[in-house]
Amino acid sequence: MKLCYNKGEMQTPFAPERNPNTEKTHRREVLLQITLPILVGVLIVIALATLVSSGSTNELGRWSQVTVIWLVLPVLLLSLLVLVLLAALIYGVSLLLGVIPRYACLTQYWFERVEGRVRKGADLAAEPVIKWQSARASMRRLFGRKDKTGG
Repeated sequence: MKLCYNKGEMQTPFAPERNPNTEKTHRREVLLQITLPILVGVLIVIALATLVSSGSTNELGRWSQVTVIWLVLPVLLLSLLVLVLLAALIYGVSLLLGVIPRYACLTQYWFERVEGRVRKGADLAAEPVIKWQSARASMRRLFGRKDKTGG
């Protein structure tokens, strides 16, 4: 019986035996490619922290100022980009304000012309119906018949 990493005892007779050469190579690769780089990185960070903290207060102040510069620089560049974009939008709107009134006046003129022609066309279309209803109402009034509406 073999122990499985997540099931307790495992009763599989077909589980292959591990190759000792492959196992040795795997452990060596893990050591060289994972464990060693992590340890070297941690040691470098500890060494730099020790170097910075053991330095004089003048050097420490200078390094803190350099750190603040590097922290503020991305925010500063992004703010500059937003400022340039805002200036371009303001300039574009000022140009549009110089052009829009003329075209707005032309648009209003053409819409008024279209409105007049549509109104004239609607009046022409309604004229025969209105004349017919007027003549019919006059005849009924002349001959004394009451209108269906009671008027």
